[in-house]
Amino acid sequence: QIPRGAALATNSVVDALTRDGTYTITTLDRADAHLQIELKRIEYLQVRSTRDDALRSEELEMTAHLAWSLVDPDNPATILDSGIATGTTRFFVDPNLQTARQNALVDAIKRASDGMIARITEGF
Repeated sequence: QIPRGAALATNSVVDALTRDGTYTITTLDRADAHLQIELKRIEYLQVRSTRDDALRSEELEMTAHLAWSLVDPDNPATILDSGIATGTTRFFVDPNLQTARQNALVDAIKRASDGMIARITEGF
């Protein structure tokens, strides 16, 4: 339901893995593990409202939740590790709220991906 959400998450995870350099991205038949990721939900929280109207947002906080699992490619029933990664960002509400949300989504997913890759590669 989020436009380009899956593509943003995939690109962000590939970028994070490439920057880290610990693992190589390859085809499923040559892989030691298969990383499955699902964009579970996006949450919004009002950070600041206008002076005139407390219900009218001026700044919002977005949190992206990625559920991930590392699966053995030879036996897909064997889960090697799993978890939930979250990424948070703040953005100002402008006249085009849809564009502001889409631009903030890239940053929130990037932060969640970086945390997830750090957990996988470094163990925390």
